[in-house]
Amino acid sequence: MPFFLPRLLPPSNLTCVLQYGGFFAPAIFAHFQRQNTLIADGSLKDSNAKALNLATVGIQNGCLDVATSGESFPEFAYKNTYGIQAYSQEIYDAARTNFTKPGGCADLIAACRAAAAEGDPLGYGNNETVNELCVGATNFCFGVVQGAYTTYSNVSQSDFFFFPSLPAFSHTDKSRFLFSAQHSTLPTWSRPHTLQSTRRHSSTVRGCNPPSASP
Repeated sequence: MPFFLPRLLPPSNLTCVLQYGGFFAPAIFAHFQRQNTLIADGSLKDSNAKALNLATVGIQNGCLDVATSGESFPEFAYKNTYGIQAYSQEIYDAARTNFTKPGGCADLIAACRAAAAEGDPLGYGNNETVNELCVGATNFCFGVVQGAYTTYSNVSQSDFFFFPSLPAFSHTDKSRFLFSAQHSTLPTWSRPHTLQSTRRHSSTVRGCNPPSASP
């Protein structure tokens, strides 16, 4: 997602994300909004705190709620509009079962979210019990259910989708776009410390935290 430069605080903030960014951007914007509320009501005692004028979240070809979309992983690998059968019916049946069975992907996501709602409601990622549950859900859902594709298929993921090159978002770095959107961004494809944090936090299965806040 774009990295906003504090010294160039814009009149409005536009965040554009791609694919897996659909998991993270809504939760990140929700956190910014909660912080804005704390700044506005004086609860956040920090002289350096500045409210962000949040404008838009743009999601291109985005992943959203894995609890809803996860069941489609095997469906699309086996029955898709491209006429490509990525793996056998046996693997398809197993992947579907691994999503719905007791203790499978759906149950693990529910357990993660229930634990997070109680033990880490603001999504700080500092409760190791919650982290362990959610990492387990992530590993199973993406390593076993979705991972059946990479484990058993003999075709590339690129046979199903086009992974855009940098020009897909190059318009966000054009001066005309920045002026019209009244914001400044630095588009980035990958920030290692961000990836490490989101994997440990397992944001992909937690979903967006509820709109409550505390300093």
